Amino acid sequence: AVVFDEGASKITLKSRANARFLTAGANGASALAATSLTARDGETFLAQDLGWGCTTLRSSITGKYVTSVSGNFVANDVEAHNWNYVYCFNFVAQPGGGYDILYYNGRYLTANTTLRTGGTTPDAWGVFDLTVVEDGIQRAAALAAGADAAIVFAGNNPTINGKENQDRQDITLPPAQDQLIQAVLAANPNTALALVASYPLAVNQADQNVPAILYSSHGGQEL
Repeated sequence: AVVFDEGASKITLKSRANARFLTAGANGASALAATSLTARDGETFLAQDLGWGCTTLRSSITGKYVTSVSGNFVANDVEAHNWNYVYCFNFVAQPGGGYDILYYNGRYLTANTTLRTGGTTPDAWGVFDLTVVEDGIQRAAALAAGADAAIVFAGNNPTINGKENQDRQDITLPPAQDQLIQAVLAANPNTALALVASYPLAVNQADQNVPAILYSSHGGQEL
């Protein structure tokens, strides 16, 4: 049988201002707000680190991507597909602990009511404790350990990190993806890497250690 794991970590975000969890509601579709005293499914999110300060968040209930809708943030979209980086959140570690969340437009998020964009500097209502409930890389490696062979898919979303009007800082593979490849390879030496990307990628570590690598570009609107 073929088993699949996307390698996304399940996380919770707890406001340091009121000690309540960020929640998308029991159905995973409500406007995000730091109002829950407990962490259940509605308070957990699937976080995917795409590199260069872009982490996407999805509801762990619906699987939909969190984005800005009429000023609020809602797990609203089935796919991360937009001209702007509206699905990108940058978690900025603070010296005193916790994280500020910087949105793609250069504004920090604040949760004094619902979660919304604030100013260009963080405020007290925008600091969150981030807890990893399930580590996606460890989960994927555990599955690989019990398989005859493993295939790791890496690369980029065609509308995130490298497209018209948006330049990459370098050509390296995002660190989280490199860590995923190394973890799966360590768990199962019979591992192949499939790269699907909009551009060349430097994969030196994989090139030296992974038995087989396949590259495919994004061939159009649909792959």
